[in-house]
Amino acid sequence: MWLAAQRGAFGSVSALVSEREMRSHDLRSDRTAEPFGVALGGLDSYGRMTRHYPDLLLATGDGTRVALELELTAKSTRRLDTIMRGYAGDGRIDSALYLVPTVSLERLITAAVTRAGIPDLVRVERMASAVIEGAPDPGGRTLPGGRTRPALAQFADGPER
Repeated sequence: MWLAAQRGAFGSVSALVSEREMRSHDLRSDRTAEPFGVALGGLDSYGRMTRHYPDLLLATGDGTRVALELELTAKSTRRLDTIMRGYAGDGRIDSALYLVPTVSLERLITAAVTRAGIPDLVRVERMASAVIEGAPDPGGRTLPGGRTRPALAQFADGPER
């Protein structure tokens, strides 16, 4: 997604912030700027506000903030509903785009968006291909113990779950 955003796939971009950068920023004790994470309500085991971080946050030239989510596996309905309520309540996020590889994930996330009443805020798009130009070869590989991991391309239009 980072490469695609850099190349203009999501329009003119003035800033890109990765999930890791957002988390690192938010955990700094000397942080003076507001946190990047979307507040979810409640506290974590350390007494901090629970937050959700998109995979990538981009800002356009006009200051619009877009959360990009690459959703490859299903989250629970409860978890998705919590995230969608977080997006609904966060005025700093102008839109969110979920990229999904399967129809079943598209349906799952679309249902959560509908329950939260935010179809104007969150868009769900099915990826045309799991192969990203410029990325390392996603071919299958052998894992410890002789198990094999199938190539990512096999999942692009693979069996629905």
